[in-house]
Formats: sequence, C-alpha cells, structure tokens
Amino acid sequence: MVERIEAGPARRRVLIVDDDEAACRALTLLFERAGYEVQPARSASAAKDILARDRIDCAVIDYRIPDLRGDVLFAFAVAEQPQLATRTVFVAGDLTDRARAAIAETGRPVVLKPFDTDVLLGTVAGFFEPAAE
Repeated sequence: MVERIEAGPARRRVLIVDDDEAACRALTLLFERAGYEVQPARSASAAKDILARDRIDCAVIDYRIPDLRGDVLFAFAVAEQPQLATRTVFVAGDLTDRARAAIAETGRPVVLKPFDTDVLLGTVAGFFEPAAE
C-alpha cells in the first residue's frame, strides 16, 4: 500500500489528462484519496492552460487523447515545467508499436489500462523518493 501524503501546503500537485470522463474522474478520486492535490484535464488544450497557469509536480497523461498525442503533450509540458521530464507517467488502453516507440523515446513509464492502482500510485510516489547515492 502506498503511504498517504500529508495534507497542507506541501501537498504534491498532479495533473491528470484523460479525455474519458469516467477515467478522469476515477484517476482524480484515486489521487485525491492518496493525498495529492489534483488538477484534472479532459483535453490537451485544458492541460496546456493548467500548465501555463499552475505549478505541477507530476503528470499522468493518457497517451490517446483526441486533440494531441500524449508524447507531444509531454514535450509541451516539459518545455513549460522542466521538472515533469522525470515526473510523468503515461496511461493507455492499448498501444501500437509506433505509440510504444514514441513513449520509449520520452524515457517515461507507461501503465496499461485497466491499471493496478497500487502500481500507478507507486510509480508516481517513486518520482519523489530521494535518489540513491
């Protein structure tokens, strides 16, 4: 089980990007219950607005969103907020070989839907663990 994050000003802010309303809501509830502050977005356009306006500590991006591929949104996110280069995870229902290659180029993990919630939460929690020396 993933340890809960303390509430308060030091809470981590996660951007959830998923065009599917039910999936976006489920991910939002999952991360809120784990103690994160959540910024949900159902389109790349909405995610870009959030990224331009608010500091985001990590991102969970559905690879297949209608208005922009996830890897392209990732590149935009990193340009806006460089910390996301190592604090982003992709989620996807299925992936073509081309999509797998595009995600591999980002160097970021992908969790396939239906995802194990402990794996997804553990992946995000790992973004904030101190690096081993």
